[in-house]
Amino acid sequence: MNLYRSVLMRYGVNADPLRSERRIELVVLFFALILCLQALYSGARLLTLSTPAAIAPADDALSLQSLRARGSVTDQQSAEILSRPLFWEGRRPVDDVVVVESARPPAKTKKLSGVKLLGVFGGETASGVIVRSKDKQQRVLLGETLDGWLLEYIDADKVIFSNEGQQQELALKVSVWSPPAPSASEVDSPQGPATDGSATDGSATKKEYTEDDLSLGGSPSK
Repeated sequence: MNLYRSVLMRYGVNADPLRSERRIELVVLFFALILCLQALYSGARLLTLSTPAAIAPADDALSLQSLRARGSVTDQQSAEILSRPLFWEGRRPVDDVVVVESARPPAKTKKLSGVKLLGVFGGETASGVIVRSKDKQQRVLLGETLDGWLLEYIDADKVIFSNEGQQQELALKVSVWSPPAPSASEVDSPQGPATDGSATDGSATKKEYTEDDLSLGGSPSK
């Protein structure tokens, strides 16, 4: 009875705002009581449930069926498949297939211009050439490039440069020195060409120089 009276006195208030607070408190207590009852019911049901009985598998699930290997495709079936393509329109092969090749412009012929071969050199470790390119003398080793051209081959009198499948050969021009041809008067003279300033008529006189006629330069003084 004391508990009942204390509860009645607590929630029997008629004055605001205490009355609104007590009503909200009652609503909260009501829903908490429902949750507790639901939890108790669920726990009691789980304790009273029995373990389900095991279900045996079906008889046909454990039996093995014999499988037959598929036979290979015969030549006739292969020809039929080829004659009726799956992804072609109408499932018939096209009789005439026209292959259109894209027109490519002819490749421009490149040329190694403005390069003159001056000489070749070689050693135990490296070999190369000496060229004049754009008024500039430079050395190019075997395997190096000059204006995009690769030095591919070196010979005693020629070299070969290559670029994108094209080759260009540079020849080494060797100049041979030859003495100047004698004039007509020297050929007709029996004494040959005059070398010391003497006459060429056969009566050349020999001029002797004394010690006083010599200078420091080695030539006779005038």
